[in-house]
Amino acid sequence: LVTPDTVAEQLLYRIHDPRATIAPDVVVDLGATTLETRGPDCVRVRDVRGHPAPQFLRLVVGHHDGWMSEGRIGYCWPDATEKARHAATILAHRFEAEGIEPLETVTELEGVNSLLGRISPPPPYAPEEVFLRVAVRTRTREQAEQAAREFTRLRQNGPPGGVLFEGTSPPRKLVRTREALLAREIVESAVTVEVNES
Repeated sequence: LVTPDTVAEQLLYRIHDPRATIAPDVVVDLGATTLETRGPDCVRVRDVRGHPAPQFLRLVVGHHDGWMSEGRIGYCWPDATEKARHAATILAHRFEAEGIEPLETVTELEGVNSLLGRISPPPPYAPEEVFLRVAVRTRTREQAEQAAREFTRLRQNGPPGGVLFEGTSPPRKLVRTREALLAREIVESAVTVEVNES
């Protein structure tokens, strides 16, 4: 479906300043842009302005940032929230006892605080079910695998009423991105195509 609304949404996606959107070859000014329906699924875009190319180019670099594993387990009424919180505490103690040293741990109680985190108000009722989700970032794949094993043990050795819903995800490599600006003159603009036929 192509309409002025859908085109406007695409034009403004991830744009901080519609009057000065920086691209490698131009600074785009959408301030006076108009959109006009020309027919079914046809929109005319007019009055887009361009300014000289920016002095700097944006560089986005991805680098390895550890390993992640996560798991989910559900707890049922009564005291579902308390059971899930207690399971998270057990898991933290198990990590410490087994020498698992997460670089970062995210703990969520789905149905209680998974969207707003610590600022979530307590629910005005006792939830019938709460899912504990724990995700850890570790230095090595081995530690991520070890963390996943500890999570599956909660089903037998955690609070009562636990049901392993999705289990654990296989450890996966994490990539973190960093951004920087590079002076245009130090970037070589060329394309190299290599074909290797084995």
